[in-house]
Amino acid sequence: MTTTDAPGAIAAGPAVMQTPKVSICIPAHQAAAYLQPLLDSVLSQAYDDFEVVVIDNHSTDGTSDILARVDDPRVRVMRNPATLPFVENWNLLVSQSRGEFVKLVCADDLLKPGCLAVQASVLDNNPDVALVSVKCDFIDDNERLIVPARGLDGIEGQVTAEGVVRRIVRNGGNPIGAPVAGMFRRADFDRVGGFTADFPFLSDIHLWVRLLGCGDFYGIPATHASFRIRGGSMSGLTSARTQLAQSLDFEKSLARDPRWDLSQIDLFRGWMRCHEQTLRRMALFGLTKWRVARRDRGPVRAGPRAGTDLPSTVVADTLTVVICAYTTQRWDELCPAVESVLNQDFPVLGVVVVIDHCPELYRLARDRFGARGRVTVLESDGERGLSGARNTGVGAARGDVVAFLDDDAVAEPGWAHALMRHYRDPRVAAVGGYAAPVWPTGARPHWMPAEFDWVVGCSYTGQPTELAEVRNPLGCNMSIRRSVFDDIGGFRSEVGRVGNHPVGGEETELCLRIRGRQPDARVLYDPDAVVRHHVSCDRTTIRYFRRRCYHEGISKAVVTEIAGVGNPLLAERAYTTRTLPRGVLRELTAPRQGGFRRAGVMAFGLAATTAGYLRAKTQYRLS
Repeated sequence: MTTTDAPGAIAAGPAVMQTPKVSICIPAHQAAAYLQPLLDSVLSQAYDDFEVVVIDNHSTDGTSDILARVDDPRVRVMRNPATLPFVENWNLLVSQSRGEFVKLVCADDLLKPGCLAVQASVLDNNPDVALVSVKCDFIDDNERLIVPARGLDGIEGQVTAEGVVRRIVRNGGNPIGAPVAGMFRRADFDRVGGFTADFPFLSDIHLWVRLLGCGDFYGIPATHASFRIRGGSMSGLTSARTQLAQSLDFEKSLARDPRWDLSQIDLFRGWMRCHEQTLRRMALFGLTKWRVARRDRGPVRAGPRAGTDLPSTVVADTLTVVICAYTTQRWDELCPAVESVLNQDFPVLGVVVVIDHCPELYRLARDRFGARGRVTVLESDGERGLSGARNTGVGAARGDVVAFLDDDAVAEPGWAHALMRHYRDPRVAAVGGYAAPVWPTGARPHWMPAEFDWVVGCSYTGQPTELAEVRNPLGCNMSIRRSVFDDIGGFRSEVGRVGNHPVGGEETELCLRIRGRQPDARVLYDPDAVVRHHVSCDRTTIRYFRRRCYHEGISKAVVTEIAGVGNPLLAERAYTTRTLPRGVLRELTAPRQGGFRRAGVMAFGLAATTAGYLRAKTQYRLS
C-alpha cells in the first residue's frame, strides 16, 4: 500500500502494478464502522488485474487507522487535508485511477467475490458497451438482508442507450443502480466530464445517462453487490422532498434532449413514478431504522391474555431443524441446505434429515452426514409425501421449536436467531420468514409476475414487508412450537406434496387447526428470517405454472372441507380482490417491457387456480 497526504501526487511503490485493467475507487469519509468489511470484500475478488484507490476525505473517526493497517500492494491511499464536497472528491478519486475500467464503491457497500470478473468481461468483450451494471442486495446497518436482487428491471442484457433512458424515465428512479452496481470505461468518464453538481441527489444516474451517450448498456441479471441502507445515508428521510424535486427536474432535462425521443406518455408515467418512488424510499429508510431499533431492543414481547389456551411452555430456547428430501436429483442442493443450518449463529440442537421413501438418497445422506454429531438421517416411517416425512422429523426433534427448511433452500446467516427471538412470547405458536427465489439463469423469467412467486415456493408480492401476524407461513421457511404438535397432532396427509406432484396446503391446514384449538395463538411473519430458495429449470415453464396453479386450487378446496373453521380463505380473497388487480393494472401500463404478457399470465393463473378449486369442490359435493 502507498499513502500520500497531498491530493495531487500519489507515487506508487515498485510492487504496485502500473496499468491495471480495473480501478476500484473508494471515497471514505467517517467510514470506520463499515470500511473494513468493504476492503475485505474487495481484496477477496476472484479477479487479479485490479488496483484499489482510496481517498480519506479528512475523516476523524478512525478511518485513517483502518487504512494504515492495510498491507496489500494493490491498495493506494490518499488523504485530503480538508473535507471536499462529495462531487469534487469523487472526481478527484477517479482522476487518480490508472485502470482502463473504473468501479466506484462507497465505503459502506460490499462486493461479492465474482463482481469484478463478470463486469470486466462484459466491457472487454463488448467494445460498444459503455456501462455495465449488476443487481444488488439491499442490506441494513448489520448486513441483514432487506430486499434481495434489486435493479435492472426491464434492462437486462445489452440494451440501447435510448431504450435504457426511456426505462429510467418510466421507472421514476434509478433502475441501473447505485455506484456500487456499475462499471465504466475511464476514457468515457473523462469524455463526459465526470460527476457534476447539477443534481446532487442524482449524481450517479446523471453520470449513467451521460455515459450512455458513448455506447450501449449491459445489465448482468445476477446479484454481485450489496447496497447499504442506513439512517445516516445522504438520501435518508429528511431529503425526500429535495430528492423528489431534483428527480422531476432531471426528467425534464431528459425530455429536452432530442437523442432520447421521449413521448408525453413516457413523461407522464415518469412523473407518477417519481412520486411513488419517493414514498417507497421514505418507507424503506423508515423500515430500516425501525428494524435496527427493534433488533437493539430484542425480541417481540407480549404478555398472555386472560383465558388463553396455549401450551404451558412460556419460553422456547432450543431449536431443531427438519429437512425433508425425496430425490437424488436435489443432492447438490440438500448438502448446502444442511450446512447453512449448521453454520447459524444460533446454537441449533440438531438437524433431522428425513428421506421420503428413496433408499439411494438415504444411503447418500447417511454416508455424508452420519458421522456429524448434530445431524440425524432418518427414513420416513409415515405415508409417502411431505406431510408424512415432516411428521417423522417432528417425532425425532428434541428442541422446544421445530423449524422446517426445504431441501433446495439455504438459510441466510441470522435465520435461526430471527425465528427464535419471538418464542419468548408464550402466545407465539409459529414463525415464518422470507423466501427469496434463486432463478436457474440468475434472472426472473420475463413472463413471470412477482405476484405468483408462490408457484415456485417463494415469497410473493402481496405478502407483508415487515413483522406481521399472518394466517400461515411458507412451508419452505417456517417454525412451530414443539408443544403445539403435542397438542393438536401433526401434518395431515390429505394435503401436501407427494414427490413432484405439485399440491400443497399442509401448512395452511395446520395453522388453521392451531387457531381453531387456540384462538389467541399468534402466527408471525418476520422478513429478517431469510432463506434463498433454488428454483429448478422445470419450474420456470408455463406448463409447470399451469399445473401448480391448478393443483393449488385443488389444495385450497381440500383445506376448506377439512379445516372446520370460518373464513379459511380470507387471505386468498384479499389476494384476488386487491393484490392481483393492482398487479394487472401495473403491467398494463408497461407494454414495452412485457407487461401485457405478465398481465395475461396473472389472469391465466387465476383461472387455472379457480378451475382446480371448482373441480375439487364439485367432487366433494358428489362424494
